[in-house]
Amino acid sequence: ILLCLVAFIGITKTEETCGDSWSVNYEVKPKTLVVRGSASEGAIIKISIQSLDTTISKCILKTDANTEIKNGEFITPPFPVCGNTGYNVSLSIECENIEKGWKEKIIWTPPEAPSNVKAEEVTESSFFLKWDSPFGGIISTYKIQLNEEIFTQNNNDPFYRAENLQSNTNYTVRVSARGKEEWSDSSHQ
Repeated sequence: ILLCLVAFIGITKTEETCGDSWSVNYEVKPKTLVVRGSASEGAIIKISIQSLDTTISKCILKTDANTEIKNGEFITPPFPVCGNTGYNVSLSIECENIEKGWKEKIIWTPPEAPSNVKAEEVTESSFFLKWDSPFGGIISTYKIQLNEEIFTQNNNDPFYRAENLQSNTNYTVRVSARGKEEWSDSSHQ
């Protein structure tokens, strides 16, 4: 008796259907949030953005938007947000009125740059520097740049005493603030 075993191995091609694969990127600035990404043509991305701090009335508290996929990509218009504030960003992908996937991320916006930087009590070797804190949540650190030297202040005090300075020297001063996760731009000189 002869037993013959025949195996058939086939290669099948799986076709990507709407909503199977999509990616998201976030562009965060002190005053705007843009969501962009890629997904299947014909899909609709539903976006919900909600502030984690509902006591700040000048920031968006909640907004919803729909964005269509064009040429495999999507980009939202800039959403107005406040600096140094957390936002819960929820996205879902919908194909032919059926939800196919869902993503969520907490985004922290960077603080705005400290403003009204002023030097007071100026002597030949020191001065007292003060500024207005950025709007929003708590500042964890300030970075003070005097010409090329950088000093870090790990508190939220909007002032700094610069000491041991060279007399007859001009100093360029810049101040940056760190919020929850991001650094602000530097203040104007």
